[in-house]
Amino acid sequence: MKKTFSSFLSFIAVAGILLSIFSTKIYADADKSLRDSSKNISFRINPDKTSIKVGKKKKFYVKEKKDGKFVRAINGLTWSVNGIQGGNDTYGNIDKNGVYYAPKRVPSVNPVKVSVKGENGSADFASVFVYKKLKKGKLALKAKWVNRNKIGVFQSESGIPEEVRNVRGTAVNNLTDESYGPVTVDVNDRVLEFGNVTLEGSYTVTLEGLDSSGNVVYRGVQEDVKATAPGDNSEPAVIYMTVVGGDVEVSVTPDSAEMNAGESKDFTATVTGAFITSVTWSIVGDDDSKGIINSSSGKYKAPNTLETKTVTIKATSDADPTKSATASIIIIPIPTTTTTTTTTTTTSTTTTTTTSTTTTTVATFLIYGKVTDVQTQQSISDATVGVEGVGDTLTDTDGGYSIAVPAGNYNVIIQKLQYDPFASDNVVVSNDSVLLNAAISPTTLTISVGSISGRVTDSGGNPIEGATVQISGGLQTNGVFASTITNSDGSYTIDSIPLKDTNGAQITSYTAKAVKKGYGISEILPVVAENKNTANVDFILSSASTFTTYFEDDFEEDTGWVAYPDLGVFWHRVQNGSGIVNTLIPEFVTLSPNDTSNGAIPNAFSGQYLYWFGRDIVGSYLGVQDDTDSIKSGGTSTIPHSGTLTSPEIDLASAINPVLRFWSWWEIEGANPNDTGFDLMTVEILTDGGETFAELIKLNPYSDPVVENRNDKPYTSAGFFKAPVWTFYEANLSEYVGQYVMLRFRFDTVDSMYNGFRGWFIDKLSVEEIPLD
Repeated sequence: MKKTFSSFLSFIAVAGILLSIFSTKIYADADKSLRDSSKNISFRINPDKTSIKVGKKKKFYVKEKKDGKFVRAINGLTWSVNGIQGGNDTYGNIDKNGVYYAPKRVPSVNPVKVSVKGENGSADFASVFVYKKLKKGKLALKAKWVNRNKIGVFQSESGIPEEVRNVRGTAVNNLTDESYGPVTVDVNDRVLEFGNVTLEGSYTVTLEGLDSSGNVVYRGVQEDVKATAPGDNSEPAVIYMTVVGGDVEVSVTPDSAEMNAGESKDFTATVTGAFITSVTWSIVGDDDSKGIINSSSGKYKAPNTLETKTVTIKATSDADPTKSATASIIIIPIPTTTTTTTTTTTTSTTTTTTTSTTTTTVATFLIYGKVTDVQTQQSISDATVGVEGVGDTLTDTDGGYSIAVPAGNYNVIIQKLQYDPFASDNVVVSNDSVLLNAAISPTTLTISVGSISGRVTDSGGNPIEGATVQISGGLQTNGVFASTITNSDGSYTIDSIPLKDTNGAQITSYTAKAVKKGYGISEILPVVAENKNTANVDFILSSASTFTTYFEDDFEEDTGWVAYPDLGVFWHRVQNGSGIVNTLIPEFVTLSPNDTSNGAIPNAFSGQYLYWFGRDIVGSYLGVQDDTDSIKSGGTSTIPHSGTLTSPEIDLASAINPVLRFWSWWEIEGANPNDTGFDLMTVEILTDGGETFAELIKLNPYSDPVVENRNDKPYTSAGFFKAPVWTFYEANLSEYVGQYVMLRFRFDTVDSMYNGFRGWFIDKLSVEEIPLD
């Protein structure tokens, strides 16, 4: 017996040693995995959304992603509640093991944010709704059967599609994360109800129309659906049901053509599978060197070109913007000018006559462009465009013009009754045509504006298409205030440049910058803008240099950025091809005349993902639209919206001259977008673990546009009432050398007015060591 007991004690001792060794290895491995930081590590907190009764507790778990797999994270974790490490009695406490203890009273800030951070900077958070007693009610839902354009299709006399037999529904509470359903009812019951649901918060509801075989043939999803209290007999919430897999097809006639330079031709589009058969026409890679197309009629005018050019035009279905068709057009160039000179010589002593013929071929180029109103951005027809020493012409119905000239230097003047003359002196035409767009000012406009134009080439003189050219007036314009993209021949124009700041002081000089991915940055300082066009502001881009990088992210993976809040209108990653479109266009918001996007949000600048402050279901930062909203209001929401996006920690311990660089595409209100106004876009830097922050840059313009009736019109990264473009921004971080920092992007509408625009997008961010020279 003693031997048996002794053996048992020995077994316990050995087991204890083994357990100790094994446990030590687990903790050591977990600790090592946290310290072995890499870009591929990210945190996942579970659950990421929950509800809890006052005085109760809830355990949270963390897994980290490494080498494509999630493993349990144990050591080195710092837990906080609403940014307070360990929490407090007001918001609740959390221990080192991730156990959250709800406060005894419902906190004033509710839900609270439980966050966790690892030693390597990875972080995640959960939303916790604290309640004393959840009130209960019901969700009443009614399906409305529509096609993609909210027009009934294949309906019986009762208004229900003939193939639908049942309706199935589910609902998820966006506050407590409670799920209800699925519930299935006969389609003729008309109303589907969920009983005994939580009244607090709102619901995301999904309804599906099922055929006799149980296949889903219709689907509708609606966010922000509110439950109603017992005894409330409000009308059921309407869920719009659209066809699943209802194919819309588009074709273009002719699908190919040959045209002479300057010639016009009508193209037609046929749409099947939808009741709305209209299309929107555009030019693929749209720029002025590829001609002009009427977006509604399909009438295309070829450019005046000296070389053979292939242009692709596209017809996009208004019923389903994801469906389109194209036509390919070959443009036959303008012939060169040939001059023949014949000389005859006769002598007096003989009857001999000598005749010589000299043939000279002179290359002909074009000065071409488009004339628009500086306030409305609308095309101006019948404006007189004169080239000194050559002749003049009139702009066509789309504002376009072209004049053939040999190589040389020219003065150009554009005139139109009731508009101020527009002049551009010393336009250099050397070995290619020159783009010269002109935004001319009505005589009633008392504020002077100018423009610049030029070309972007590489070191070999080859044109660079798709480069971003931007202009800044420094502190007088709050930095970059307008941008554009170069055409296929490398040319560009930036118009509507203010010559005075908001205080009436003259802006004596500007900085112009050209940048494109894969190339270095070219900057011209100073650029003088006058009450006319400044031509020949040309850039040469060299291959990009390689610098030490302290941090970079193109958002292709979730690398631990923290968005707050995390629902409704908020910062979140969006993938290309999402199909998100601004639903307020054209009733409440007007696209700029050169915007061919049909209101779709942009693709990422780099890769497949970007970050966006907005709401998917409406394609803007509107949130919930006010019931009293009016036409062309710019979109009125029920409440203001704001949110932040905070980066992981960035180590600048060894830096000397670190510079933040990122790309941004934005569209905000045009009513009062100034830097102390509304829809504010601010980049901040955080130090001391987030306790201290300072503003780095603000993207808003310094002053408001001077145009009247602009409530429905946007201010964008390209300028007022212009199609947005991806624009490059920089901020010097040398003041923070030797510290750990975080970056925070803050968007704030300030009020609930003019919130129907697409918002703020960022991509391709880095912090690099830029040489001081």
